[in-house]
Amino acid sequence: MKRTVYLLLVSLMIISCSEKKNQSTNYDFIVDDLGNSFQFENPPKRVIALAPNLTEFIYDLGLQHYLVGNTTYCDYPEDAKLKDKVGDMLTFNFEKILTLKPDLIFITVEGNTKETYDKF
Repeated sequence: MKRTVYLLLVSLMIISCSEKKNQSTNYDFIVDDLGNSFQFENPPKRVIALAPNLTEFIYDLGLQHYLVGNTTYCDYPEDAKLKDKVGDMLTFNFEKILTLKPDLIFITVEGNTKETYDKF
């Protein structure tokens, strides 16, 4: 759980960084809980959360304007119910996810399977 929170916080800090004129073209990379590293050319602006706790973290950090989709279980805060739904925590509508064109998808290793992770 702590690793998921850490990954979320690091990722959201990258998102919230303002662009500077002399900034390099690549942004810091993140490493997920499985050891995979990712590097962004631009800060992610469209994110999807595939677990209620991840949606709540995004809202707690005041970054809900980046959230374009979440699961049917994401019902807090109340505004989270208004986001596009991409499935529940075990079954996802991958076509819907693709139509939302996310830059970053938050997924938990505790609640989601490796097969789901591999599809992303």
